[in-house]
Amino acid sequence: MNGNEVDLADTLGTCETPALEFKRTAKREGRRGDAIGNAVCAMANDLVGKGGGDILIGVADDGTPLDDVDAGDRALLALTDLRDDGRILDRPSFTVQAAV
Repeated sequence: MNGNEVDLADTLGTCETPALEFKRTAKREGRRGDAIGNAVCAMANDLVGKGGGDILIGVADDGTPLDDVDAGDRALLALTDLRDDGRILDRPSFTVQAAV
């Protein structure tokens, strides 16, 4: 880690909370439908009053970082499409960025 990088575990924590969700992959599928879309919708509703939240892709449920996470342009664009595809209304506001 160089001087410009932030350790997300130090900043956000290592356990899931109502404002922090871990996902193994950015694929918009799961046993119960679109797991990432559901997490974005829940955080956009802000039922816990935290002002939104963070979803970390490439992290196991126990907080362990995973290897070989697709952070290519297509994967990042698929995530930004969540905002504009019309399935979550009112349109959520979020940022998608790759981190190490």
